[in-house]
Amino acid sequence: MIIGVPTAHGGPAFEAVATTTDHFVWPAADGSVRGRSLVPLFPGAAELPGKNAELYKLLTLVDALRTGTARVRGLAADLLVARLSARKE
Repeated sequence: MIIGVPTAHGGPAFEAVATTTDHFVWPAADGSVRGRSLVPLFPGAAELPGKNAELYKLLTLVDALRTGTARVRGLAADLLVARLSARKE
């Protein structure tokens, strides 16, 4: 358990659809959540919440696909498709 930035099903994209006390985090000294460490796919991911909120949300959805249960992966896939579809319009 370490301090970091919430990701996967604990990330901002899931706030409206699910709550959790079992967090995955990207390690960060100034993080806000204690959870299980997850190596981010993007080296600067822990800095994204303050710099690029939309990219942060997308990467947390990808992490939910990497780590989640079948239910979480299904939700993440639906949310990811919805976000990417909305960006095309």
